[in-house]
Formats: sequence, C-alpha cells, structure tokens
Amino acid sequence: MTHGVIPWVIAGNTPSRPYGSGCYNQSVNTMYITRVWKIALELEKNEFERGNITECIRKLLVEKDGQEMRDRAAPLKAKDMASLKEGSSQKYLDQLADLILSA
Repeated sequence: MTHGVIPWVIAGNTPSRPYGSGCYNQSVNTMYITRVWKIALELEKNEFERGNITECIRKLLVEKDGQEMRDRAAPLKAKDMASLKEGSSQKYLDQLADLILSA
C-alpha cells in the first residue's frame, strides 16, 4: 500500500499523515518505501478491493516476503522510537521542566 500503512501497523507504528509535505512527494515516497526500503506493498487507486487487500495482508502476515519486510522495518521502528525519547524536542522539554521545577 502507498504510505506503507500495513507494514508500519504490523511493526507497531501508525503514521497519522502521508510522508512528505505535499501530494507532489507521494510518488517519490511510495517508490522509496516499496522499492528502495522494501517495507511495503503498493496498491494503485483502482486496486482497493476486498480481494486485493486480503492478498496484501496475506503476503505481509504469512509469506516469506512479508517477514522480510517486517525484518527490514524493525530497525526503522527502533530508530523511530529512539528519536521520540532522545530527540531535540524531548531534550528541550526536559530542560524546560527542570527549569520550572528548580524555580
């Protein structure tokens, strides 16, 4: 699927919006997610039917390709989670809290 939604949900992440700042990036993002990073399956607009979606889910959950996608997504998930804990926003929020508590 575009946006890599199914693999990210399986990996424990749920993106709230498509990657990038606008629709013009969508094809580039899809190419990276499906062909370069190989962590998602791509469905075209006209392929969003029960059978096609069922087949994608089966591939992701049952087949070897799906396991390989999850294996490739796992390090990205770890980096994502680490960025939430160690990112600059968290650092500055911690500093602000320390400053407020010390006053």
